[in-house]
Amino acid sequence: MIVRPYTEADLAKVRSLHERFSSFPMPDLYEPQYIVKEVAIKDGEIVGLGSIRLTSEVLTILNLDLPAHLRANAVDSLMQVGIHKSQKFGIDETHCFLTGDLAHGFAKYLKRHLGFEDCPGLALTLRY
Repeated sequence: MIVRPYTEADLAKVRSLHERFSSFPMPDLYEPQYIVKEVAIKDGEIVGLGSIRLTSEVLTILNLDLPAHLRANAVDSLMQVGIHKSQKFGIDETHCFLTGDLAHGFAKYLKRHLGFEDCPGLALTLRY
């Protein structure tokens, strides 16, 4: 197996694999967020494409001693600024991983007031 950089000549084969085996929309690999694009080749045949896409993760640290409406206002304000600054880097989505006792309530708030959605699939993290 060899791995080499993805080229425009690979698009038709990658698109065919995507159409046959993927349920998510075909990504536009020419978007600047795709900073790594490689194909795995065996005997001249593309076995797969691997890419790394820049995204962002929301991190909030809130004073839970304060009323919920103040915390919500802080989250709204911080998200507006964070989204604006992320867009300047070409990042077009933000992820949020919720933990703790308030996770489910906070998830409802983020969905209702800020437009967050449930992620399809299973979220995993690799730390290196």
